[in-house]
Amino acid sequence: MTGTPRRLDWDSDFFGFEVAESVFDHAQPTDVEAAVATAREQGAALLVCRMPAGAVDPASLPGVLADTRHIYAMPPTRPVPDWPVDGLPGLEPYAARVMAPDLARLAVQSGRQSRFFRDPDFPRPAARALYTRWMERIVTRELSERVLVLVARGGDGCCTAMGATYLGTDGHGQPSLMAALPGRANSGFGRAYFRAMMMWFHDEGVTEARIRTQARAGAACNLYERAGWVLERREDIVHVWLDRPAGRAGSKDPA
Repeated sequence: MTGTPRRLDWDSDFFGFEVAESVFDHAQPTDVEAAVATAREQGAALLVCRMPAGAVDPASLPGVLADTRHIYAMPPTRPVPDWPVDGLPGLEPYAARVMAPDLARLAVQSGRQSRFFRDPDFPRPAARALYTRWMERIVTRELSERVLVLVARGGDGCCTAMGATYLGTDGHGQPSLMAALPGRANSGFGRAYFRAMMMWFHDEGVTEARIRTQARAGAACNLYERAGWVLERREDIVHVWLDRPAGRAGSKDPA
């Protein structure tokens, strides 16, 4: 069958419950059902199913459509967007190798539209911890020594928006996290950061990069397309819970 489940080691160890993943090139409901049966035998609590967007009616699947993801690829010419810079917020490097609380707050904010927060059964503490840890791994240079973390600050000196990108071991760009505090989303930070990131890619000799974002993030998708990035593929991500852990969204734990 297609989509044979495999254990996601990092996810399972980090979240504290077993997570498996099935990737389908051409999904059919029967394929998903077979994968679910196998994942249950393997002891998985959560099976993450990835498939081409729209390949299967979500109503026919034994899970929740947690995300429809767009994957954009940087064009080979690596053009720096020729956008007006007047009115864009000032950016400054975040050079510290420790994560301040205001940066951690933005890290969590960057994941609010992700499958981890959109799935009503995914434990909220685990979702917040994931994005906090992701930002921490970038800031401390655990993932790479070549990082670009830029922030905008408010009048009190606290970070009001941030963007984080790093280069993988293969030298490919890994745009990762970007967020603004509620009420600051239309400040122009996204355009300013994206332009700065493209300039950094050019200076670093980056020839390949990909951005993964949610289809529901229309403003972000529009930004990438205006910059000439190419929509490479669209995929649906379905969460099938086989054993729901504690800390679900409906619990008393604050979102």
